[in-house]
Amino acid sequence: MGVQNTVSELDREISDIIQEFLSSDDCSEAISSIKNLNVPHYHHQVVFTALALGAEETPKSVFFFHFLFFIFYFLIINYSNLN
Repeated sequence: MGVQNTVSELDREISDIIQEFLSSDDCSEAISSIKNLNVPHYHHQVVFTALALGAEETPKSVFFFHFLFFIFYFLIINYSNLN
């Protein structure tokens, strides 16, 4: 994956990972999937997508914040990825 993916493919994969997390609440699978994308330079899009989907899915917003907490906690994403 990684470098060979187009931006639109990455956006779709990130959205799919987050949607899967919502349905399964399996954070370890989501973290593994994000790592497997092998695009640390694009991790800011994970945060953006999670926040955008969280704003749309008000009843499930707490799950998005759990998701964001876990990806920061497990050091997948750090402050420098957001700049």
